[in-house]
Amino acid sequence: MKPSNRFGLISAGVTLGTYLLFYLLNKKIMVGPIAHWLTLAAVMVFMILSVRTERSQTRDAYPFKQALQSAFIVFLITTVAFHVFYYLFFAVIDPELINLQMQENLKWTKWLGESSFGLDPNDPAYQEFENMDHQLTIGNTFFSLCRSIIGGFLISLPIAGMFKRDFSLDSTTDKL
Repeated sequence: MKPSNRFGLISAGVTLGTYLLFYLLNKKIMVGPIAHWLTLAAVMVFMILSVRTERSQTRDAYPFKQALQSAFIVFLITTVAFHVFYYLFFAVIDPELINLQMQENLKWTKWLGESSFGLDPNDPAYQEFENMDHQLTIGNTFFSLCRSIIGGFLISLPIAGMFKRDFSLDSTTDKL
């Protein structure tokens, strides 16, 4: 199995396992930004491990395109698995999670706006957010997946740049 597929599956398992663990321990943590950033950091580690493993298997040049593909496949497998999990869990298994998630998002957004930008916590924009319809549909889950894929591609770029190799390590094939 290619390293990108193997690490993608491991990353998906770790991500879903983390969310399930937080669900059992504290639903507010599961739906808040802590779980999101923690799992994103784990995914990035698996992206790096995939690229490093694939690169170490060759003494030839390891081009940027190949490194980018390896990192991105890990992200792609993980994010597709997560969004399927998210839709099934939030729309079918425990539909109340979406309301809890919106409450937590509002709380964290107010905290960030007030602490970082000096915004008034009673700003009408927060009320508009609270009054929005936060219904989870297949369409908005797919849209979220598409946004995540774009973000994953952007995360893959510097990882690929760090691990590309533009020359062969086999000195017998290099020409001076």
